[in-house]
Amino acid sequence: MNKRAKCKGCGRPIVWVKTSKGKNMPVDPEEVTIITMGGVTFKGRVVHWSTCPESDRFKKGTEPTQGLGPMQWRCPKCGNYNLKGHLCNCGTSEDGTGAAERDR
Repeated sequence: MNKRAKCKGCGRPIVWVKTSKGKNMPVDPEEVTIITMGGVTFKGRVVHWSTCPESDRFKKGTEPTQGLGPMQWRCPKCGNYNLKGHLCNCGTSEDGTGAAERDR
């Protein structure tokens, strides 16, 4: 399918893909490189509901909440939304420190 669209919640670009079970799933358009614990590297996309600040609005059977989804944090340096446990593209971590500060 791979149809480009905009998220109705946050307005950011998304791509619709088909899952192996034939269901439509929104993903962020940027490809990411994933390295498994076994050292295998592959490219993929992140499901959009894990990065969308409005994802709760689209979950069936839940009340919408304001702010970030349960699996994300907002970078204090550049404002990007990021998955928990991952560095921001600008190199900042969840605690607000940059790579240079962490490596001291």
